[in-house]
Amino acid sequence: MARLGLNSISDSSYHYTLAYAGCRYTREGLLFTQRAGWLEERFDNLNLQRTPLQKGGYREAIWNGDASKSWAARLVTEAGWGLRRLRDRGFSDRAGTAATVRIDEHSGSGTRAGVYAQQSWSVTPRIQIRFGGRRDRHSIDSRGVWLGNAGLALPAWRGARWHLAWAQTAQYPDLQQFLSRGGRRTLEPERAAQAQIGLEQSIGERSRVRVEFYDRADRQLLFRPFGEIRLLANGAIFAPPLVTAWDNSVRGYARGGQVFFQRRAANGFTGWVSYGYNRARLRDRRTGVSFDSDFDVRHLFQVYASQRLRPTVNLSGKWIYGSGAPVPYFFELRGPSRESDVFLSRSRNLLRLPGYQRTDVRINLKSAVELKLEQRSG
Repeated sequence: MARLGLNSISDSSYHYTLAYAGCRYTREGLLFTQRAGWLEERFDNLNLQRTPLQKGGYREAIWNGDASKSWAARLVTEAGWGLRRLRDRGFSDRAGTAATVRIDEHSGSGTRAGVYAQQSWSVTPRIQIRFGGRRDRHSIDSRGVWLGNAGLALPAWRGARWHLAWAQTAQYPDLQQFLSRGGRRTLEPERAAQAQIGLEQSIGERSRVRVEFYDRADRQLLFRPFGEIRLLANGAIFAPPLVTAWDNSVRGYARGGQVFFQRRAANGFTGWVSYGYNRARLRDRRTGVSFDSDFDVRHLFQVYASQRLRPTVNLSGKWIYGSGAPVPYFFELRGPSRESDVFLSRSRNLLRLPGYQRTDVRINLKSAVELKLEQRSG
């Protein structure tokens, strides 16, 4: 502990509180649901001298409503709304031998509101159509966002169906990004549009195989173009200032697919296995730097199995493996593979974490006694 620096975290605390309530009403094909919740988070990070380095608190009150109406056996209309009242405050300091410098701080509140509507129609048991849209608005920038979505399911051949989907999504900046010293109230929501196609084949009554591919285009992503230390083209080191600005300067894409096989049985062996490949690339227009996304996990394997040993005993297990995600900085390895050292780089996200795997084994007893064994590595 004595070797910790003035800006190293020695002690931290975190407090989380959540309250939630809901109700549901049904009548003659109408389903009406109301949900309300409240949450609070508080944290403190202190150095060895008990000086606060970061401190903050977040509160949110939520009210959501959903309504669903079945006009006929194959025609369903859905609609709803959401209201979120947000409040966030906090600061970050850098301690020095003579004084403590305030790096960043924010405090404020805002309201997010949205409504949506969606129509589903089963033309036949094997042909379904879905389309809808939503409207969201944030009180800080008063910027409204219109979003749409659509889906279609069609028969292919015996026991097989095509699934096609398209959707637009948006994510508003956090209050901290709006209100901090490096933020601004004119930041725009992050936007994405995704198209997906899948083919599902039934194998008998208990098994199925599904193959899916997707392509997503991202734009207006939030980034701090000059917020990270790096090497410049001339070999000099760029050291960022204490306060760097947020900007909607990043565009990119994510593409990939998944193969999924599942077997289902009420009292026998049930399980599934899947493999997914994903690739996500981004480009910052302010600096011209292109890099893999911070969440670019290329390979993901998942296996799940469940077996009912007795009427009152069920044994299940799950194994997950994911290839390593990038370390989100301008780092690279240099030197022999067994003795490589980490150096600054001109490119971002060249260095990756090792692969991650997790194994869970669970025994469920009908008497509500549950035993669980979990192992993780990475």
